Amino acid sequence: MVSDTIERVVVLRHPIERVWATLTTAEGLSGWFGSVAEIDLRPGGRAF
Repeated sequence: MVSDTIERVVVLRHPIERVWATLTTAEGLSGWFGSVAEIDLRPGGRAF
């Protein structure tokens, strides 16, 4: 069976607050991926 899911385990040696802010804000994602990011964490929201 083919799955559209990708899973990856990553150990980050940073405070959980910093990791969460990086993964859940447009500013954080932009810094991580090096481009402009938009994120809406509401149900049905989009992240790109």
